[in-house]
Amino acid sequence: MKKKRKAAALLAAVLLAGAAAPGNPVGAVQGEEKMSAQVMEREINLTEAVNPGKIIREVVTNRSMYYPGETIQGSIRFSDGDKTAGQVRLCLCYLNQVVWEQELPVSPQATELSFALSAPERDFTGYALEVYCYLDGKLADYTMTGVDVSSDWNMFPRYGYVTKMDSSVGEVAESLERLKDHHINGLFYYDVFDTQEKPLAGTVEAPAESWNTLNKSLAKKQTVLDTIRIGHELNMKSFFYNLIFGTYDNYEQAGVSPEWGMYCDRRHQDQDVHDISGIGWETEKFWLMNPANRLWQDYYIQVHQDLFSVYPYDGIQVDSLGPRGERFDYEGNEIQLDNAYVPMLNRLVQELGKKVIFNPVSAYGMEPQLKAVDYDIVYMEVWPSDTPDFAALKEKVDEIYQKSKGEKGTVIAAYMNYDAPKSENFNTPSINYVNAVLMSAGASHLELGDTGMLSSEYYPGNSMQITSRLEEDVRREYDFMVAYENLLRGTGLSQVEDETYICGQRTGADFKPGNVTSFTKVKHQEGESDREVLHLLNFDGAANDSWVDKGLAQTAPNVKQQVTVSHKVTKEPTKIWVASPDYQDGISEEIAFTAEYGTVTFTLPYLEYYTMVVME
Repeated sequence: MKKKRKAAALLAAVLLAGAAAPGNPVGAVQGEEKMSAQVMEREINLTEAVNPGKIIREVVTNRSMYYPGETIQGSIRFSDGDKTAGQVRLCLCYLNQVVWEQELPVSPQATELSFALSAPERDFTGYALEVYCYLDGKLADYTMTGVDVSSDWNMFPRYGYVTKMDSSVGEVAESLERLKDHHINGLFYYDVFDTQEKPLAGTVEAPAESWNTLNKSLAKKQTVLDTIRIGHELNMKSFFYNLIFGTYDNYEQAGVSPEWGMYCDRRHQDQDVHDISGIGWETEKFWLMNPANRLWQDYYIQVHQDLFSVYPYDGIQVDSLGPRGERFDYEGNEIQLDNAYVPMLNRLVQELGKKVIFNPVSAYGMEPQLKAVDYDIVYMEVWPSDTPDFAALKEKVDEIYQKSKGEKGTVIAAYMNYDAPKSENFNTPSINYVNAVLMSAGASHLELGDTGMLSSEYYPGNSMQITSRLEEDVRREYDFMVAYENLLRGTGLSQVEDETYICGQRTGADFKPGNVTSFTKVKHQEGESDREVLHLLNFDGAANDSWVDKGLAQTAPNVKQQVTVSHKVTKEPTKIWVASPDYQDGISEEIAFTAEYGTVTFTLPYLEYYTMVVME
């Protein structure tokens, strides 16, 4: 499996190993000033690696994303054990092109090797940082990590969550370091408020040093400040979370009027509530307000302005509860709840001066909100009741893209292995299938946080166990999602008719067990030739097509290697390459093909869960 690379124009980059050493700028990304540089071609046969996965433990960078031109600092960490003297080659690649490379010596005693380079100037662009280790003149090992060069997180969001607000600064740093290594660039602060109607504990002049959160956990002012600060140092945005219309028992003591409420009857005798009684939390019920009520909006904006004057959050994550049925305001007028959120959300955007994210649970009211509200990202929580299977997951992402055109990135909250015992391990195949579907469709998955991984909508709850295999798989998936983000997400994507055969059998389009599902998109990137992207998802071996997998019954696919693929193309390509989070650590590989009568035929090296085929 040979890896061919052609270099393109010049990157200003420096790579450090102890003292500064000049890098070798073998190419530039499209859109930068062209400078004379010899076009280089090289081949790397990854099958010749004598100890794959045994020499390099990991490669990490110091931030989750980088501003254009910012210095990227990183480390190559080696596994324990003896090794001979050798060298490491680092290659920064835009899609299948090397744009910068450097070689560094490695001593037999080395456990870690540091490096640094300048991020390219092109904004909103993902890169693969590939590492090759040579010992005794032979390729011994290789790996890859993603590098996101973006001036904001909202084109390619990767959302994580934090819940532990009584941790030491060292514990916060350790937790966020793990999320950083998965390139998480946004943090969801779950239930950090004092109360829903008065989120700031204490006053602006004298904020409380500590308080109890909804579930009576301790939260500390210093921990919140440390988490925001360390997150910012890692280029992670911080979002405070609150319900858009929620209040605690005895809300009138905080100055909230029942006349602002939302009711189940026309005579305001039965206020709408979300009942959480019997679990011993700070309130028995969430008493719901009318989001269309101007006085409730005024109040909500003011208490959050107070909060933000103390804590430098970047924005607010606003939640809802989906459809509520027939509801009325205090005067007895029916509330059209799916449309009622828009005026309040627009006021939050305009008057808070912060980024705003809203959760239209199960897409309730999403269409008018996407049309009228300037969200920072598009976020949606899905449930098996309305999104039962893999196909429905992709449909949800497709619907969002049709409305947003990819101008804002999409994050899907889908809680895996729901209701399974917390003492159990997460089911690795179910997580990998869902991440493959979401990633290929153009979304990321809210799943990782300071408790591990989500299995329910209650984020502070005990997490199920993450096996070492699953941890490795998810890490590679996030590296892949970043490295190839310009083909997976963003503007310029259009789905086209797909006609693909594997070993003479037509692929499916329904994500059902027993077959390979495929779909095809064309990516238009200004200043570049269009690329046709074939997504292959392998469900041959899957036990079912339920994404949530409550019973932990999902099974792994049957791996396919060296299989013949025929694909009808929109335009005959000059080059085809493949990449997969399941293969070669996500490093791409150019492959041979034949073309005849509008169809290309090639040998696909590997298909486990998901492989992307790119035709240029």
